[in-house]
Amino acid sequence: MRATASTVDVSPQGEASLSDERRSAKRAASLEALDQRVRIAAAAELRRLRRISGLTLDHVAARASTHRPIVGRIEKGKHAIRVDTAKRIAEANGGSLRDVLEAVDRALGLDGTP
Repeated sequence: MRATASTVDVSPQGEASLSDERRSAKRAASLEALDQRVRIAAAAELRRLRRISGLTLDHVAARASTHRPIVGRIEKGKHAIRVDTAKRIAEANGGSLRDVLEAVDRALGLDGTP
């Protein structure tokens, strides 16, 4: 039986397809959660570096050749960040990309600490 407005496909292929769709949806949700954890960890480290350096968002944006609102959104974890942008912002704050990546490793439990 095929899906219509009032029926659902109950064939073995339909069951496999539904199972595949569920697995795919779970995988997408897991990746989205991981992306969010990485984004938040990177954001926190960039914000920490900026506070240590005593710079304003305007100064960091100018040094990193980007715009103040973007730096602000990155520091809040609301903006996806490319590696080259993370590097420029970290260096503008007197830090390094390594600092950011190590913070991400710690947040994900990949640094070997319990």
